Amino acid sequence: MGEQEAEEGRGEGEEEEERLFVFTLIHPATCSGMLWRDDPRPGAKIVNYDYQPSWPRNGAILKGRIHKVGRMRYLECLEYVQANKKKWERTPGCWMPFEQGGLVLHNGIIEGVAVPPVCASETCAVS
Repeated sequence: MGEQEAEEGRGEGEEEEERLFVFTLIHPATCSGMLWRDDPRPGAKIVNYDYQPSWPRNGAILKGRIHKVGRMRYLECLEYVQANKKKWERTPGCWMPFEQGGLVLHNGIIEGVAVPPVCASETCAVS
């Protein structure tokens, strides 16, 4: 199947990575963490969940799927470990951009092997 054919099944300007990735959240400014975001995909419905965990602080570990929406990359977070905690928590409806004034999600790991961090901007080499 060609790349163009594969793109036809997705929303315009959206790409999704099926594998799960793990990142450490470290905000590049003086912020102590970052608030969760709603699903950024065009046409996505905002869902009110009964439970949404506390926003991740610097040092939190996030696991999920990578989506490219327009020119930005987001992590659809499936679960996380808050900074200085040990327990994984589910994160329904929680999304995190890769950049906000600089790289936010660092130290990617896939299937137990470290990979270079993923950059959200078009100027970065992302495989």
